[in-house]
Amino acid sequence: MADTTGRIPLWIIGTVAGILVIGLRKNSTDSLLCLSDLREKVPLSS
Repeated sequence: MADTTGRIPLWIIGTVAGILVIGLRKNSTDSLLCLSDLREKVPLSS
């Protein structure tokens, strides 16, 4: 490992970013379905 004093190692950033991207891809359809369900159930006051 390179000396990373005072910096966040790039492999940590890459790992966290990768986990977030994978999680968002898996949950994107579920979250969209939840949003559409909320829109149908909760009447929007205009």
